[in-house]
Amino acid sequence: MDLNRPMSPHLTIYAPTLPAMTSIAQRITGNKLYYIYINN
Repeated sequence: MDLNRPMSPHLTIYAPTLPAMTSIAQRITGNKLYYIYINN
């Protein structure tokens, strides 16, 4: 049963929003600071 369409929506169709971008940035910087704190 090939319907020639994706099974679920792709993430690329959604425009990134400011809250999503700031959340991702905060997680990345938090992990980096934690890594620096633990290794020093």
